[in-house]
Formats: sequence, C-alpha cells, structure tokens
Amino acid sequence: MKQFITLPNILTFSRIPLAFVFVFLLFADKVLWALVVLIVAAISDMEGFIARKKGISSDFGAFFDPFCDKFFMIIAVVGITLYYKLELWQVFMILFREFFVLVYMMSLAFMGYKKTARVVKARISGKIATTLQFVSVFLLMIGSGLFTWSVYLTFFFSFLASFDYMLKLKMNFHLLK
Repeated sequence: MKQFITLPNILTFSRIPLAFVFVFLLFADKVLWALVVLIVAAISDMEGFIARKKGISSDFGAFFDPFCDKFFMIIAVVGITLYYKLELWQVFMILFREFFVLVYMMSLAFMGYKKTARVVKARISGKIATTLQFVSVFLLMIGSGLFTWSVYLTFFFSFLASFDYMLKLKMNFHLLK
C-alpha cells in the first residue's frame, strides 16, 4: 500500500489553503505577497514530476492534483475578478477548461466511471494551459499590457487541452469501469 502523506500530496493539498490566502492578501492590498503566493502555488504544481521521479505516484494523487489545480485557479480568478474588475469574457477565457473538465469528470463519476483521472493522465497541452493561466493572473497583477494577449493564448491552449482530453478519453473509454 502506498503512503498517503507524501511530499507530492502535501504540495497538492497546499493549493487549497493557498487559494484563500491569495484572495485574503489581495483584498488586504498586499498584492506583492499575493503574487508570492501565486508563484508558490504555480511551483507546487510540480508535485506530479516529484511523484513520478520518486516512484510514489498514486490514484489518489492523480485524482486530487487536477481538483486542487482547478480549485486554486477558480478561487484566484474569482478574487482577481472582484479586485481588478475583470470583464466576463476574460474570466470565461481564463477558466474555460476548468469548468469544462470539472463538469465532464463529475458527469462521468455520476455515471459510475471511477478511473477517469487515472486513465486520462495529465497531458502536455493541459500543463501548458495551466501554466498560461498562472501567467495571465501574474501579468494582470503586475499591470502588464500583455495580459489581454495572455488571455487569448490561455483560451487557445485551454480549448486545445480540452479537445485533447476528450480524444484521449474517447480512445480509453473502455478502461474507465
């Protein structure tokens, strides 16, 4: 039996409290500290690499890693939306993949497909989309003129990652039960 309390799992779960710390710091006008939390959360997404390198990857980690990624990003984007008064199209484009994958995975879980996260592992397109989400939030927070372009790029890779995910899932649908 694999150990539950591992460095990768700790890093994964750290994104849940980090999401709330991020928003708290943002609304306390401690934007620099909120940026630090954002960077720590982005770096903590390397836990899958650590798990594979140390041979301690698990079904639990494979399921909760994307959940914690999505949780952090949704909470962070809601926070920056309120703080920076983002437009609805920007929020949609940044969070497109989060909602798409969450709804799709929840639908499969309700239909009794329990191995979805393990069958469809993280893909490079998804990692790029996640990285671009963090970059978009970062660029907004530092006041960069590149923010709007990063939102378009994030949406493009989010769409590509969602499409890639659907294709991979379709090819492995027989393994879900």
